[in-house]
Amino acid sequence: MKADWRSSKSDYWQLDGSRAILHAPRLRGMIDLLHPCRGLTGMCVDGSALVGWLMAVDVVAVDGCGSPSDDPWQIADVYIRGRDLVVTYSEPLEQPFNLQLYWRMIDAADDDAALDLICSIQTPLWEAHPGVTVCSSMFETPMETMGGALTVVGKGKWSYVEATRPGDFQPQAGERRGEFSGAYWRFGPQFMEKGVIRRLQLRGAFVARDDAATMAAKLGRELAGEEPALTA
Repeated sequence: MKADWRSSKSDYWQLDGSRAILHAPRLRGMIDLLHPCRGLTGMCVDGSALVGWLMAVDVVAVDGCGSPSDDPWQIADVYIRGRDLVVTYSEPLEQPFNLQLYWRMIDAADDDAALDLICSIQTPLWEAHPGVTVCSSMFETPMETMGGALTVVGKGKWSYVEATRPGDFQPQAGERRGEFSGAYWRFGPQFMEKGVIRRLQLRGAFVARDDAATMAAKLGRELAGEEPALTA
């Protein structure tokens, strides 16, 4: 682990102990790096506070069950590079693979606030079956899947939309936990050989509410047309 990772910062991210603070022009929030399954929390969009979370990452046990606990993950490395917050986890929750997560602010139109999540999976074993889920949720806000692969969350004058690269994550049925309704994406568990790196990408954006359907489709087209994201 780098000796100074707990205090590094950029124009978008700042590390405060095990917390990563996002301070983009329109979107603010915090990620607890020891608990990525909690996602980006404490969010503000245009100065208005939101209750919920974005892009919470969890691992899936080989038997297909969800991760067994909210125990802290083992951090192998953390660094900030421009728009990127990069965290590498060694065998999170004792699952037999390593996971590198990029939370990346992306270039977007002036009236949008957009964030990428890139999951890079690698296994040190000759045979493993990694599984990863991603979940976003807004307090008491209905969610909808459009086109079979795009999640839309509307609130007030804006909507939050998500899309994934074709062949990466698959949308899952939403779940309700108390007053929270979550939209899930899932990869695996899927067979991987030693040395193979699998990169999965998800893009989310806050957009004008009336443009939600159009922007959801646009995000999907953007990801389909881009080269796969490079990771370390």
